[in-house]
Amino acid sequence: MNLFKMKGHWGNLTATIYDIVVAEGLSDLYDLIIQTFFKELPGGSSVLDLGCGSGQIANKIARLNPGIEVLGMDLSESQILRAKKRGNGISNLRFCTGDAMKLDLNDSVFNSVISCASIKHWPNPKRGIEEMLRVCRPGGTIYIFEVDKEADWNSAKGFVSRWNLLVPWERPLITLYFKLFVSAQRLTDTGLLSLMKDVGIENPNVQRIVEHPVVIGIGKKPKSYK
Repeated sequence: MNLFKMKGHWGNLTATIYDIVVAEGLSDLYDLIIQTFFKELPGGSSVLDLGCGSGQIANKIARLNPGIEVLGMDLSESQILRAKKRGNGISNLRFCTGDAMKLDLNDSVFNSVISCASIKHWPNPKRGIEEMLRVCRPGGTIYIFEVDKEADWNSAKGFVSRWNLLVPWERPLITLYFKLFVSAQRLTDTGLLSLMKDVGIENPNVQRIVEHPVVIGIGKKPKSYK
């Protein structure tokens, strides 16, 4: 993973650092996402978490909805190994490696397809969203969560304050890094809306999460999609 261009996949060292420092510190954000959008999914439905990292969100969705099936997929073998360890013993949850640019999955398989903070790593975000749409069932829902490229300094500072950093003096430096290199590679609300419209997602709606520098895009796969 190039930590300045935010491209590539996570190796063992970078995956471990991200998991301990960033992901574990964002548990409240993950819980907010789950409770808002995935609290009571219909029994028998299926969910794909594309770019699942070490499996925090897929894990929480599967635990909260034991009557559904959840698949977490990531390009990084290191992340998938961590995800499998985290999800050990959860019968309705599985993980595998996969490339968002060319998913080894059949068409129209999942009721919901999620991407959380993954698009910035993809070489072609539009292509990745097209693949999300392809594997989603007609009438199913696409969810895209990404850090807001237009997040102000206070939002970035609050976001970084949740990370598990070792000493307080690190926070201003990490906040600056976040603004210059992480947030800069991500999406604005208008950019995300444009991408969703371009690939044919029906009635896309883009909004921001209050008190978090995050944009959310939600839309449906048209029932007439071909």
